[in-house]
Amino acid sequence: MASTRYIQNNFTSGILSPLARGRVDINQYYNGMESCENFVLLPQGGIRKRGGTGYVGKCLGLTASPTDPSNVKLLSFSVESDTHYLLVFTEDNCRIFKKDGATVLADLTMPFQSDEIPEIRAVQAESVMLVFQENHAPVRIINGGDDVTWSTDTAPFGNIPQFDYDDATSPTPTSDVQVITFTGFNAGDTYQIDVEGVLSKNITYAGDTSVDEQNSTAFNLQKNLQDMPNFGETGVTVARTGAGQYTVTSADESAKAFELFSGFATEGTGSKTIAVTHTTTGVPRSEDVWSATRGYPRTACFYDGRLWLGGTRSKPQSLFASKAGSFYDYDTGEGDADEAIFVTISSRKLNRINDVYPGRDLQIFTSGSEFVVRSKPVTPESITVDPQTSHGTLNLEVKEVDGATFFIDRFGKKLLTYLYSFNEDAYATSTPSVLSPESIDTPVDMDILTGTTSNDANWVFLVNSDGTMSVLNTLREQDINGFTKFTPSGTNALYKNVVVVDDALYIVVNQDVDGINGNYVVKWDFDKQLDNSVLIAHDKSGTLAGIGHLSGETVSLYADNNYLGEFLVTGSGTILLPDDEQSYDNYEAGYLFTPTFKPLPPSTNVGSGNNFLRTKKVCRVNVQLYQTSLLAIDSENLPSRSFNDSVDSPFGSLQVFTGIYEDVYNLQGWDRDYMPTFSIPEAGRGTILSMDFEVESA
Repeated sequence: MASTRYIQNNFTSGILSPLARGRVDINQYYNGMESCENFVLLPQGGIRKRGGTGYVGKCLGLTASPTDPSNVKLLSFSVESDTHYLLVFTEDNCRIFKKDGATVLADLTMPFQSDEIPEIRAVQAESVMLVFQENHAPVRIINGGDDVTWSTDTAPFGNIPQFDYDDATSPTPTSDVQVITFTGFNAGDTYQIDVEGVLSKNITYAGDTSVDEQNSTAFNLQKNLQDMPNFGETGVTVARTGAGQYTVTSADESAKAFELFSGFATEGTGSKTIAVTHTTTGVPRSEDVWSATRGYPRTACFYDGRLWLGGTRSKPQSLFASKAGSFYDYDTGEGDADEAIFVTISSRKLNRINDVYPGRDLQIFTSGSEFVVRSKPVTPESITVDPQTSHGTLNLEVKEVDGATFFIDRFGKKLLTYLYSFNEDAYATSTPSVLSPESIDTPVDMDILTGTTSNDANWVFLVNSDGTMSVLNTLREQDINGFTKFTPSGTNALYKNVVVVDDALYIVVNQDVDGINGNYVVKWDFDKQLDNSVLIAHDKSGTLAGIGHLSGETVSLYADNNYLGEFLVTGSGTILLPDDEQSYDNYEAGYLFTPTFKPLPPSTNVGSGNNFLRTKKVCRVNVQLYQTSLLAIDSENLPSRSFNDSVDSPFGSLQVFTGIYEDVYNLQGWDRDYMPTFSIPEAGRGTILSMDFEVESA
């Protein structure tokens, strides 16, 4: 029988879809895996056991528990380069933790109900954060300069743009009435009217003697006033109400509380005057473009010296930009270069704005298409919103890494990157998930952890709707894109939310503890070997305390590089240690999780051709490991355990191993697709760098 060898020293393509199982013609096949759970990809090529998670706190509101514990939102708040906070939003409440600490610094009352929490968005400038949700006036959270001084109020937006919705809930207008009296005017004279600092064009006075002259004078005045920007498209009427006297009525969409008009002659002979009296002050039909009735902005960002707000319930495809350098002032005024901007995206279909991002240009992600604002500087006169691509975006905050903006398509099935192309002079998209579409399942949250002090990878964390987490390792300059999957441990455990605070990833896990469901905030940490765990310094008393959040649960213990097995946490949050397990100095108590991965079936050439679809047998495996405590192949532990004579433990003392395990035998018999499953069955470290298979072909 023909024997060949097959080596895999690169896993950077991650999990490949079953639909790509036949693509032995592409490099990604030889760098990919059939499955990979609870590992992360390393940009150098190997895979590493994911870090465990340390317990931070339970998601509680102002009462013992939220009315509905199902929805939580995590946000990052950074005051200085070394001062970072974790904000945990639950129903009616925001709980604040210091980064790397489990102490509650403050609880702030919030207006958000549970079903509104997933749509919370925020922007921050120095010590102030603005929090947006379309059903509530934007909330301002202010840090007072230390860990414990926090306050909230309603964001003080002023000069909110006005808009005439002209529907059943619009204010009932009252006509504004002003009487203009002409003295000394002759037919053919011209004049101008000043309306709140805006001058009309020259208007011709047609005379006041005959009915025709009177009608023409009234018409000329009406037409020129209606054309002024102070008025709506319709609603201005002018009627002669006395000798040289013309009454101007501003009704319906032109109704408002106008200041007193004024006027002056611009051409003609003799002494001419224009007198104006205000008989009725108007009430407009227009109203604040955002309000409790119309909805509030749903997303925001800072760009080009302005605060940009995107979309409201009633104006879903409108953008609002503050005055330059004045983030709370939205006075559109006369459209001067530094004044506020109010613009609506024009397209064939309704494009609900789901996010705005300040990248190379102002990027606008909507439910149907992607747009950019490319004019620089952006002014009311220069602004144009240009369409780019037409994927549409899920209502999820976009993220940026390596100069590319990541977003989920509107169907929740693809992860896309949005990047400027010099060749096309436009933005283009690519699909990192094209070879592993099953990794994307309508994500409910996303964040990105860029290179840390211990790793130079960029990881995109996607919380799927099924409670798993897909993790993309991406380095654009190295053309690295590969997915793995995280699953939480614990009873009925589901991932709910993620956020990166500085260089740390925080996760919300929903699970049952002693029969009670709750949300738990945990921190991802490569130094942790268990999930939802706590570290305990042992005083040799025989009791481990401080595990109250897991009372009633059976958990695992890991101590000084040793896996000790499972123990019951008492109702008081303690573990009683047997005599032979009391000699360690530091313990970790939490849930055990098992990393596993399975390579793709080998494809090698034998004398009669390629054996990919032929019956074959993997008869021998060599595995290159780095700092690995224990590895199992098809649930059979490799003989990597060494025993420490000073520790009388039935599980032994696990010593990390770096090197090659050679000639692993006794694998499954003849098959077309068989490959062994590798796992790390106990708490401990593990990194796999490469594998070498000897394959016999029929």
